Amino acid sequence: MMASGEPIQTDLFPQVKSNSSTDSWIRSLLYDAKTVWFIIENYQNIILVWTFLSGVGAFAGPALSNREACNIHHLATHIPLSLLWMIFTALVFAISNQRSPSSIIEDKINKPQRPLPSGRITEHGMRRLLCYLIPVTYILTLFIGGSNIFLLSVVTSWLYNELGAGDENFYSRQILNGVGLIGWHAGSVLVASGVGTEFHTKGIQWIFLLGAAVTFTIAIQDYKDMEGDIAVGKVTNPIVWGMTPSKIFCAVMMVTWAFIACWFWNVDLLVLAIYMVISLVQGIRVVVVQGKRAEALSLELWYVWLLMLCILPISTRF
Repeated sequence: MMASGEPIQTDLFPQVKSNSSTDSWIRSLLYDAKTVWFIIENYQNIILVWTFLSGVGAFAGPALSNREACNIHHLATHIPLSLLWMIFTALVFAISNQRSPSSIIEDKINKPQRPLPSGRITEHGMRRLLCYLIPVTYILTLFIGGSNIFLLSVVTSWLYNELGAGDENFYSRQILNGVGLIGWHAGSVLVASGVGTEFHTKGIQWIFLLGAAVTFTIAIQDYKDMEGDIAVGKVTNPIVWGMTPSKIFCAVMMVTWAFIACWFWNVDLLVLAIYMVISLVQGIRVVVVQGKRAEALSLELWYVWLLMLCILPISTRF
């Protein structure tokens, strides 16, 4: 990942002369680990959310799949595998997403700490890392589960990043985001539930419903990146529709899909009221706030809203 003979210069490891090959190897390993962290750091929230929800899905058991509800011992041994699946799958997407010339230009504006715009790794190095990582991850999924979902994620990433479907049309951008994000959720649930788990009909319907909810609200991720997106010519929802119409639509969809999700699981009126109030408050906030920091917080709160939807299947256990 580093050019041969290139000195290590980071804020953690200033250049220090050393004759120890072991010391040099350790510093090189730490440098590479930090580079990987910078690649994936913007995905840590979704990784943690989906890992947590993989346990929720496994606990829901027969509400979603052919698996009985998993006990605490099973969850304790399988949730770490789900986390591993999420990290590798997200890393494959992140590398593919960040290595294109337009992404480098955008990241110089929006995320200059990433490895390519900061010069920590070359474009060739990113490509080589991706070529190694895809087969390694696929082999891993053959043992822990979620192999088919991982392949779907690779195809989605190829369409989104390599073919530019995520930049040239905001409809395809949002659909692929819906497929990709909920695919990660489905894969992590399968891993947490154990090898051989399959979603039954209602479980598949629920996955599609969540995918639709993400597709119709995912424009919220583009509000904080408007400046960089305009600079590289991306065609996002707020750029095409305008910020205010896009926000109003997103807010309405958050309330709408929260209602549909509650109806799908036939929750009682108190739970429905709680979900409606929270979705309405979040939707209003999305519309009225402005500024990069406020928009970033809106995205974090959107993850909380999505988490609320995803825990609904456990209502069948009580």
